[in-house]
Amino acid sequence: MRKQTFCSRLWNEVYINKHGNVFSCCCEKPEAIGNIYRERLQDICNGEIIQSLRQKSLSGRLECFDRCKLFLKDKQTPGKASLISDYGSFKRLKISFADTCNIHCLMCRRSSDDKSCLDFNAVVKQINLSPFNSIEIQGGEPLFIECAKKFFDYAASLNKKTSFLTNGILINDEWAQKIAAHSSFIYFSLNAATKKTHELINRGSKWELVLENIQKIRRKRDELHTPLKIIGHMTIISKNLEEIPAFINSFSKLGFDTVNFIYDIWVPFYLRCHFFQAKELSLRIKEAIRNSENRLLIRDHCLKLLGLV
Repeated sequence: MRKQTFCSRLWNEVYINKHGNVFSCCCEKPEAIGNIYRERLQDICNGEIIQSLRQKSLSGRLECFDRCKLFLKDKQTPGKASLISDYGSFKRLKISFADTCNIHCLMCRRSSDDKSCLDFNAVVKQINLSPFNSIEIQGGEPLFIECAKKFFDYAASLNKKTSFLTNGILINDEWAQKIAAHSSFIYFSLNAATKKTHELINRGSKWELVLENIQKIRRKRDELHTPLKIIGHMTIISKNLEEIPAFINSFSKLGFDTVNFIYDIWVPFYLRCHFFQAKELSLRIKEAIRNSENRLLIRDHCLKLLGLV
């Protein structure tokens, strides 16, 4: 029986890093398929490299598949997938403009000394945004990166919704208005359920300011009557593991419509080494989800991968 390694991202998603390298995945897997400084994105999306990777995916030889934590593999079906994918079929675009940020999170491995930044003019020249109905800016902190903010305004001028993850510090009234009007969703990287842990992990952040800015966006959303989703985001590390149940219990009060989780690469190892703590934590997380009035709004995929639910 042929091994299943089908990944739909090879047919409908694009990620571009700060150097202009193009991938099908924000984990920069399986390999770069081109560079927008040299080619148009439209040409890259059906070049020789991406066709070779699609062939590997269909034939059970996609090497990064088994280690992937981005999707539930049993829901992936190839159907009548071809090695050619019409550019109009690409729906999701992610762009990482730079690594610069205004705070320093414990788990972040991005270098604040690296000033590399994707050139805005190259993005406009080489990328036709027309097929994409989901555009995400990554960083660093997008609101601390001038070219990222410029791109947001450019995409909005084309009636494109652009979303991103933010630490929430730099949201003023102007940006609250823009996000409410021109984003499909906004992730807040809170990473804790308490002020003490949040400010320990998000070094340089202020708990009260972030919560105030969440409410600022909620008010703008209500004024404009837009469907913006405000999402609480927790990157799980050893220092916030015990706050996962409280995060689940309190996300509505914090101002979030839903919550999601990812985890640092060392967390699975930590849980294996602390078996009894992991077992007790799992029971508390399951209880928190069970007792939640909004259990369907809890995105628990990564909790499942960690064996916590």
